[in-house]
Amino acid sequence: MAPAFAAGPPRRIAAVGWPAAQALLALGVPPLGVTEIRRYEQLVIEPALPPPTLELGLRFEPNLEQLQALAPDLILADASAGGILPRLRQIAPVSLYAWRGPQGVALPQARTGLRMLAAAIGRDAAGEACLAELDATLARAGDQLRPICGRHVFLVAEVLQQRMLMLGGGSLFQSVLDAIGLRNAWTGPTSAFGHALVSLDELAAAPDARLILTGRQGRDWQDLARDPILRHLPFVREGRVTVLPATLFYGGVPSATRLARLLMQHLDSTSV
Repeated sequence: MAPAFAAGPPRRIAAVGWPAAQALLALGVPPLGVTEIRRYEQLVIEPALPPPTLELGLRFEPNLEQLQALAPDLILADASAGGILPRLRQIAPVSLYAWRGPQGVALPQARTGLRMLAAAIGRDAAGEACLAELDATLARAGDQLRPICGRHVFLVAEVLQQRMLMLGGGSLFQSVLDAIGLRNAWTGPTSAFGHALVSLDELAAAPDARLILTGRQGRDWQDLARDPILRHLPFVREGRVTVLPATLFYGGVPSATRLARLLMQHLDSTSV
């Protein structure tokens, strides 16, 4: 995965992309710099970035001069950075963080990607600790939510003018639902990231489901719920809506752990 280093594992690592930054932090390695820090703090949230972290510009167009000045041992990126990889390699060795596989962003790929990264940077024990925390959190969530296991939920990342960005098969969050025992009400086709843009009228097909908002627009739910179509959907009309703090739905193991914990904190096991 990562280039071989004669002097030992790399210590000065810059992250191009949020999943890479999130994974490094979970392994106890603060990145030198991260792209779009302010949005990371709004949409990814945890693990939190320490104050010395430098801003590296846009995720798909990082500040190469800033990267050069940091003189990193390694630049950690992912497949979405494919177009700029040759330029990044002119600055430092580049490693691709494999947080998803060809079939989507499911937990098995996320686990493998974290283990590979941990091994590449000499943090194997930290990687196993992250995986142990994930397993323990999923187990606690399954126990706490057992009374509602088997119930249907819609898991929504964003609301976009008469449509919702729905998370389904092939998504990291689908894996979390499966591990806990909740059933996804959306069984339609999804993208390589496990999401689908669904019109509001399609949600009426599962009138008994609960709507769970996991994205940044959850904080604006009171305004969104005034939409004349949305407010007449059964789960909105009957108050079966749960708003979670923002969580990165393609963020790998740390995001899966966060979602499981938030579901425990915000889902009432007697009312789904």
